[in-house]
Amino acid sequence: MKKLLVLVAFVVSGCGSATLNEFPNDVPDTAANSLVETDAAEQSGGSSWFSLFQGGPKEDETTVDGPPLPFGSVEKVCRYRTRDLGTKVDTQGGFALYDSNPSLLGPRTHFLTGFRDRCARKLTAGMAFLGDPLVHETRRYKSRSPFSDVDTAYETVKNRICRVDTGEACGDRIDQLSKDTTFVSLHRAFGTPSASGTLLLHRGRITASVF
Repeated sequence: MKKLLVLVAFVVSGCGSATLNEFPNDVPDTAANSLVETDAAEQSGGSSWFSLFQGGPKEDETTVDGPPLPFGSVEKVCRYRTRDLGTKVDTQGGFALYDSNPSLLGPRTHFLTGFRDRCARKLTAGMAFLGDPLVHETRRYKSRSPFSDVDTAYETVKNRICRVDTGEACGDRIDQLSKDTTFVSLHRAFGTPSASGTLLLHRGRITASVF
């Protein structure tokens, strides 16, 4: 219930960041790149998509008020002031979600903070919210649908920390797991069936993604 109230509050709120432009009507096409961040992403010096997530050349970064991203893309923003990210709408697992203009119902820029490199992550969504491991387990273990990459990655993290097997709930270690783990649910548009995606954030990184 608390999550629902938070979601409704930031959707209907008229509070947005005055430093950010309103999102244009024409949203770029959905991106198809992988978003997973690993040690290799931090150490790589090449020109691959890994460079989006390393402390490398400035051209690999974007800015708070830069062009909107395609739905399904994530870029790093290292030079920013927290007040320029918009309205903080939720916090979970050491991460925070910001909405650049909660008064809009269409696709717009969101930001995530709480990463190891202290840079924010910029993305596009018409609706975005965080969910903790307990919420994920409640839904996942009642479903018979195949595991996604995010589900599989979560099982790896959960099994290690909670000392349980795949498909078993974390149990009494759930609070420990929730300290640095959260899910980001993203929808391209609000209120209608649309493209959607999920990120698994763990220990300051994007551990898995599905779009």
